Amino acid sequence: MENPLSSQHKQDLIGFEMPNFETNPKQLKKDLLNLIDVRDMALPDFQRDFVWQPRQTQELIISLSKSFPAGSLLRIESDKPMFQPRAFAGAPALDGHRPKYLVLDGQQRLTSLYQALYGTGDYLFFVNLKDLVDGKGIEEAFFYERRDRAILRFGSIKAQAENRILPLSVLFGGEGFHAWLDEIEEVLDQDKKSKGLPADERKAIRNQYDNFVAPIVSYEFPVVTLTNNPSLEAVCTIFETLNNTGVRLSVFDLLSARYFAEGYNLRELWEKTLATTKYLELYNIDPYYILQVICSQTTNSVKRNDVLNLKAPKVVAAWEDAIWGMEEFLNMLYRECGVLTPELLSYNTIVIPAAAIFMRNRHLKGVALVNFRPKIKRWYWCSVFGQTYESSPTSQAIVDISQFQTWLEGGEAPQSVANFTFNSSDLYKITSKQRAVYRGLMCLVLRTPSLDFHTTQPITTALIKQSGIDDHHIFPKAYLAESNQDNTRFDSNEVDCVLNRTLIDKETNQRIGKNPPSVYLKAIGDHLKDHSGDPSVLERILASHHLPPEPDSPLWKDDFVGFCLTREAMLKSLVDQAVING
Repeated sequence: MENPLSSQHKQDLIGFEMPNFETNPKQLKKDLLNLIDVRDMALPDFQRDFVWQPRQTQELIISLSKSFPAGSLLRIESDKPMFQPRAFAGAPALDGHRPKYLVLDGQQRLTSLYQALYGTGDYLFFVNLKDLVDGKGIEEAFFYERRDRAILRFGSIKAQAENRILPLSVLFGGEGFHAWLDEIEEVLDQDKKSKGLPADERKAIRNQYDNFVAPIVSYEFPVVTLTNNPSLEAVCTIFETLNNTGVRLSVFDLLSARYFAEGYNLRELWEKTLATTKYLELYNIDPYYILQVICSQTTNSVKRNDVLNLKAPKVVAAWEDAIWGMEEFLNMLYRECGVLTPELLSYNTIVIPAAAIFMRNRHLKGVALVNFRPKIKRWYWCSVFGQTYESSPTSQAIVDISQFQTWLEGGEAPQSVANFTFNSSDLYKITSKQRAVYRGLMCLVLRTPSLDFHTTQPITTALIKQSGIDDHHIFPKAYLAESNQDNTRFDSNEVDCVLNRTLIDKETNQRIGKNPPSVYLKAIGDHLKDHSGDPSVLERILASHHLPPEPDSPLWKDDFVGFCLTREAMLKSLVDQAVING
């Protein structure tokens, strides 16, 4: 079996002091499950919930019965609290007791085994000793039942004796196999029909127990125990390197657990914040971003390791200002930038430097505040269309925070603004795969605001959800494939590019179908005119989407090439206004 801390794993730990560790086999009953039962081994608060199905537990028990390898376990000595502990699911509550160990890797296996072998879960596990004696396979002999049904069928010692059914909880949570065997023999001795347990059967049951059940009790897992009080970052890296699911730990959960042990309830603070703010939940803001905003102001960094080293009092002291900064930026995106849903946000990580900039300038008033908002919008649009957060967002964030402040105080503009360039011919290549620019253009169109083709009302967040509004083709794909305009075949990028897309409700998109614009626009126009009595309503809708509304335009003439040229100029104008005026 591979050493859980092999040379490759150790390589991942370069950059901080390597923790001491020991690797020893630990017996399942005495050294592992018993420690859980007496509350001397628990979980750190950040561990995910138990999710195994009973079938998986049964397969694991069978593997142990065959003495097959079942993976190693990783735990940390917990004499100096690093995390808030919590009990394994189904195990006794800690109630203030401080466990000696916290399990970092192996939660699912240990939880499933504890619940099965101590009988505390929703399912109870058994072994049919008669099946083993009769030579049936252990896959058939080991079984489980839902708790209520199991208690009804095998809850009494009499039923167990008659059917030779051994509850596995007897082995760990009860008095053990031999005491149980004596008990069923006593029950059978009192039964006039069975007249006791025959000696040859008793011997056969003992043999089958020794061969297939006792190995579970004595099974040994390789256990890596971290000692010498390793750093938080070391523990995180080790966990992520070894964790079977490859799930990266949430820094917020880690700090929540650590701060709780110090008397600060970060999780409760976040929940209260969500209840009293408007935009954090709307945009699915990760609470880790708030910690990064705070870290940017206290350490001039947003890197994970520096966030992990934040002290609880500093986080609590800066929390309100950081939340204010995030809410103000998100409010600006919603009301002034057309970012009506989280799916329209070009970069999730851009909210970190933006919120930090707002936070740092919370004191601004009067003329200074008036000058601030156009600048931060210019910076935002230049970052989106310059794609500056496409790579190395943590480094870019610190650069932008610093350079924006210099600009605000009369110095040079940030590089993302000063060096910005935009080639409108690239719009022919921009599809939804180029997320930042594509979404940015959709938002520029939306902030006009755009009118809904169906209701003729301004498109809002609520209307997007209610009417199934999404970005769709203006010239239908099927139509272009069949029309072969001027013997030209358009490639998929041209057909799917942002020039040929706008936000259309589900019902209107179905009405469009495979029809050319001249056909479906007339149908939509006639429908809207009949219902509203306004002959110009369609023109206003098209103009609000920055589509040529005139009847003699390439759109109405089904001229795709001419339409793209016209819309290229219209969208370029939108970008130019945004990056110059904000």
